[in-house]
Amino acid sequence: MGAMAAKGQSRETSAAKMRAFVAIPLPEDVAGLLAEIQSGLKKENWPVKWVRPESIHLTLKFLGDIPESEVGRIVSAMQIAVRPFAPLILTAAGLGAFPSVKRPRVLWCGVGGESHVLARLQAGLEEELAELGIEREGKAFKGHLTLGRVKGRIPPDAVVEAVGRYGRAASRSFVADSLCLYQSELKPGGAVYTELARVPLGTE
Repeated sequence: MGAMAAKGQSRETSAAKMRAFVAIPLPEDVAGLLAEIQSGLKKENWPVKWVRPESIHLTLKFLGDIPESEVGRIVSAMQIAVRPFAPLILTAAGLGAFPSVKRPRVLWCGVGGESHVLARLQAGLEEELAELGIEREGKAFKGHLTLGRVKGRIPPDAVVEAVGRYGRAASRSFVADSLCLYQSELKPGGAVYTELARVPLGTE
């Protein structure tokens, strides 16, 4: 996960910080499909902490704890990164698991459509944020929508069966036309996300 180490920034613990990430918001009907998949999987009674459908985003970069004073610079980096890109046509499609279906720790829905362009957009964002001292990801980007996090053991055969059952599930195509910077606050009832800035694609 990336973390902020801004150039010339004091590491004083008194500096106000926030957890933040950059993501593409999803239309309501796509969130509805994810809710349907979750509903089917919940019948398995697996030890999974499910993400609220309305809170699911297509995350491009987790920033970790960043100084509030750096928000403006991060938004500027986002604006530079999106300039070469027109809005993307994407879909939510299928079911998978990280690190694998045999050892599931995260259950996710995949991303189809112009996923190759999405990967280039993410790489450009990664490059611009690295200029601010934000660490690069240690693994290749794979666009996905997190459905839930496994808190115990799930029989691998059951996951394989579920992947086969939902492998053809797909949303309608939707337009991804902006990146959002979100603040993430951990509450007793789950994470609460607040949109701090929205940057439209295709602004070159």
